[in-house]
Amino acid sequence: MREVLNVLLPKILPPEIDFLLLTHEGKSDLEVSIARKLKAWKYPDDSFMVLRDNDGSDCKRLKAKLILS
Repeated sequence: MREVLNVLLPKILPPEIDFLLLTHEGKSDLEVSIARKLKAWKYPDDSFMVLRDNDGSDCKRLKAKLILS
């Protein structure tokens, strides 16, 4: 997914928008570390997009779990 996003995002985002891809070592690593990383982020006007494979799970439940992390 990282390689796809590195090619796709520059083509669809306006040139003045920078992006940074942070990868994780699996879903459990993402779930454990995402809250800590977002709280430690030092640029308050930045936005985030989190991509996670749902493996057939309820996507609304997964999103709620990540938000509550």
